[in-house]
Amino acid sequence: MITQDINTPKESIDFIPLEEGNKIEIGDYSFEVVDIPGHTPGHIGLYERDKKIFFCGDYVLDRITPNIAF
Repeated sequence: MITQDINTPKESIDFIPLEEGNKIEIGDYSFEVVDIPGHTPGHIGLYERDKKIFFCGDYVLDRITPNIAF
């Protein structure tokens, strides 16, 4: 029997909003936050300049065009 609401976190989590130019350091990687508003105004990408890695969600799609109205 579950006695705790499974949808309620045990601890509060402090979220820090990301802004263009912020850096996220993970091991040997340094990702820069890039503002790429697409289907939402807060859409971002993460770019690792030295290793040429870019995470961009669904901003780049093969078969359909995303809504880039923002």
